[in-house]
Formats: sequence, C-alpha cells, structure tokens
Amino acid sequence: MEFNDGLIPSKSIDVLNLTLNSIIVKAVRLVDEPIEVLMSDYDIPETDIFSLAPGPLLLYLSNGGIVGLNSIPQLCSLLVWLERSTDGQCNPYTDLLADPLVFPVQMNHSDFSSEIFHDFTGRKIIGWKVFQEAPRTARFQDLPRESAVCLVMEGGRELFFVHGLHDNSDDFAVIQWEGILPEFKNKLVPVKISNS
Repeated sequence: MEFNDGLIPSKSIDVLNLTLNSIIVKAVRLVDEPIEVLMSDYDIPETDIFSLAPGPLLLYLSNGGIVGLNSIPQLCSLLVWLERSTDGQCNPYTDLLADPLVFPVQMNHSDFSSEIFHDFTGRKIIGWKVFQEAPRTARFQDLPRESAVCLVMEGGRELFFVHGLHDNSDDFAVIQWEGILPEFKNKLVPVKISNS
C-alpha cells in the first residue's frame, strides 16, 4: 500500500479495507488550537471538542495500522490516508505523529468527548460505506462531494466522519447518523465501489 497525503474515499479503498475486521484501539483528534481557545473563540462545548474541533483524526487499529481522516473544502469531500502501515512504517507525507504543535483529544476522553463515542473504542469494524451528497449549489456540481464515510461496527452501530453535514459548513466532524442535518440525510447517495 502506497503512502500519500490523502485521497478522496473512493480512491482510498485499500486504506478503508485495512479497517475491516480490526478493532478500534483508540481514535485521536489532532486539534490545532488549545482547548480553551476552541471553547471561547469557536464556541465549541467542552464535550464536543473531539467531535467538532478543527483538525484531522487518527484511527488506531488492532492490526497496527493507523488511518487518517480529514476534510478538504476545495473538493467538498473527505480525505483518507494511511498514517502508519501495519508493519510500523510512518507516512512521510503527513507525519502527524511527530507534530509537536497539535493537541491530541481521544475519543473516550472524559471531559472533551461525548459519552456516545466512548464505547466505540474496543469495537470491531465489519464494514464501511462512502456517501456522495447532492450539489449544494451549481459551483459544487463538478466536485467529488464524497462528504461522508461510515464505519459499521459489529453489533450494528455506525460512526460517521463528515464534511459539513452537521452544520452546513466546510468543517470536518465525527458524529452519528442523528448528527447529520435533516436536509442532507435524503441527499446522500452511497458511492458504488465494486471491490469494497
């Protein structure tokens, strides 16, 4: 599997397949502002820092791999990449693991993450889905618009990584289906990927 600095989900099938049958060891949001600034300047509630704060997410898997996710407003899409391979090689293009300027916030943090996310740690991923949204305006028509990736857990729970579907913005968020705005829910179409 080749390293890159992130591709849209439909071009990252190998990376998404790496999650299959793996257990989530931990998920870490790499926030680029101090927590106090996020709560005061961005008006993000303390328990929503993991879900809504700006910055990429790293998903640590039981097979040793680390998958990165973020959004890219210019494409109205998510980006997916391999941050660390299962044999321990780190991505030379991103190298987020060595960045001293980020503030890591874990999915199961008692203060900075909502309790709805706490028990995703330790769950096995059994499937994934990519969704494309209908163009919000004419200028979005030619963009990929792959604005949601859903990880399906053993037992049926789902974890969504989205681009702006929670607040009609250009922001990356980690949410559940209920967190997607009603006006977007019926505009999301599963992307058909033959070998997923």
